[in-house]
Formats: sequence, C-alpha cells, structure tokens
Amino acid sequence: MAPREFSHHTVREIGEALTGLPLIDVVPTRPGGNNRIFKLIGEDDCFALKFYPLQKEDPRDRLGNEYAFLSFLAEQGLHNIPVPIIRDDTNGCALYSWLDGEPVGNPENKDVEALAWFLTGLQALKRQPDAQSLSPASAACPAPSDAFDQLNARLERLEEASGEHPGLRQFLEASFKPKKNAVLAQALDALTAAGINPSKPLPFEKMAISPSDFGFHNALRNQAGGLTFLDFEYAGWDDPVKAVADAMLHPGGGMSEEHGQLFLKKMTPVFSVDAKFTARFNALYPVYALIWCLIILNEFLPERWTRRRLAGQEGDQQTVQSGQLDKAATMLTRIDHA
Repeated sequence: MAPREFSHHTVREIGEALTGLPLIDVVPTRPGGNNRIFKLIGEDDCFALKFYPLQKEDPRDRLGNEYAFLSFLAEQGLHNIPVPIIRDDTNGCALYSWLDGEPVGNPENKDVEALAWFLTGLQALKRQPDAQSLSPASAACPAPSDAFDQLNARLERLEEASGEHPGLRQFLEASFKPKKNAVLAQALDALTAAGINPSKPLPFEKMAISPSDFGFHNALRNQAGGLTFLDFEYAGWDDPVKAVADAMLHPGGGMSEEHGQLFLKKMTPVFSVDAKFTARFNALYPVYALIWCLIILNEFLPERWTRRRLAGQEGDQQTVQSGQLDKAATMLTRIDHA
C-alpha cells in the first residue's frame, strides 16, 4: 500500500478546477498522514482543500460523512465551522471555506464554556427535519453494552500484538486488566442500581448530535478571541454520555481534569431530558477512560506503524511506543479521580 501523492501541481490543478479560479499558491497545512489539508490562495479569497483516506484503506466514508454533517450545520446558519462548497469523489477531496486562526494553546475557562456552548447549540438542531438523516457517529455507543464490546475488542487486538512487546504485555496484565475487571463490575452494578438495562439502546429522542472528535485539538482561536471548530469526519448521533466523556478524556484535547468538571457541569443540564443521564455518566465514564487507554496504545498495532512509515512520519518506534505506555498509565489515573 503506497501513500497518496499530493504534488503541488496536482493539488493546484484540482483546486483550480473546484474553485473555478486561478490560484496564486497552494500551501500544505498538515504534514504527513493520508488526511491532508491545503490552503488554496486566490486573488480575493482563500479556501481549504481536504483530501481524505481512500475507502480501501479506511472503510469509513469520512468524506461523505463530514461533508453531509457540515452541510447540515451550514444550512442551520452556523458560521464558526468550515462551510462546504463542493465535493470531488473522484479525487477523494472536498473544498471548504478557509478559517483563519491559531491553535488554542493554554485554554481558559471561557474556552471550555465555548466548547460547551457549541455542543449545546448542536442539540438545539435535533428537531430539524434533516437532522434525522445524519449518520451515527463513528464508534457510537447507543447502549452501554456497546462500550463494553468496544473495550473488549480493542483489548483483544492489543493482546494479540503484545507477544512482541514485553512492556505492553506487562502493562496490560499488571495494570490494565485488573482495573478493567473492577471497572466493568462497578459499572454493571451502578447501571443495575439505576434501573438501566445495559443492552437497551437509548431511544432516539435522548440521543445527542455529537461532533465526536471534539476538543481544543480541533479548534482555532480567531482574531476576535472566539473559537472556530474543525474536523467532523466522525460526527453523528451518539449517546450524550459518550459525547461528553470523550471530550473530557481525549488525550489530544488539552482539557485538564478541572476543565473537564466545568465542561460536565455545563453540559449536564442540557441533557436533563434524560433523567438517568447522570447515573449513566457516572457508570460509564471510567469505561470510556479505559477505551481511551487502549486507543493511546494503538501505536503497538502492526498496521498503525505501517501507516506511519508509509506516510513518511518520523520517530523511533520504540521511543514512540514507550511514550504511549506512559500516556496510557496517566489515563488510568483519570479513573481514580472520576
């Protein structure tokens, strides 16, 4: 499997065809990886041209899902997002409006409130007719048992890979699995005590419109000091518990535990239509923390490292994997503070 080619000439040619304009320059904004974004600079305007992984490499339709989700948001009048302009299925890319901004850096309480405000605003769109046509979020968990199944499936894949990685095997056996057994037992007890059937999906009216891969890692600070939001490839309908927990736990999201508690405080009233939201959150938050531990450890999976190498991403394999083990151990401590 060879990486996709993104030559300056090819990108410019595609960009000019999609914009219908001559371009002054084409600037790559994200080095490495198969998901690439280029800034197209025209005489009077700029655009974002985003290339997605080929579906033979990733069966998820990232292009179709993100374009449909952003189209829905744009139709509802949201402006702090990339506005979709045109998609090109032949070349696996889509053209969006360009959003200027800088990485959020050190987030403050006001930034956490901006995240909460955005997620709250999405819920106000649930009754719009087109909302029902949105897809389920990637790795959605409409029932608690879905989270349990995801956890076990991820663990099984890493256990298969651990034979060649003694450090990973030691972490899974000595630290992760004992914590997993305790967490799952406590979660089932808590769900039972709250009268929640782990195998029963939430009714549709209690589901959330979730940005999914949501956090400061996918936000920019604009000139006015506010936030704009990017990357909705995995967005769709999901349990609001997962939407909130993932935003709090995402290791790239830059949300401290204190900010996470503020975010939860802001979001809990929004989902109060579900009288059991808090009970379900308290039971499942540790489960999602366990899942994030395993996501962090994906660098031990053979196919993950192969993709990194093909994409030309640098880094010593052993050093990267050792760092991920440290991050996973840190994530385990989030469970004790839940």
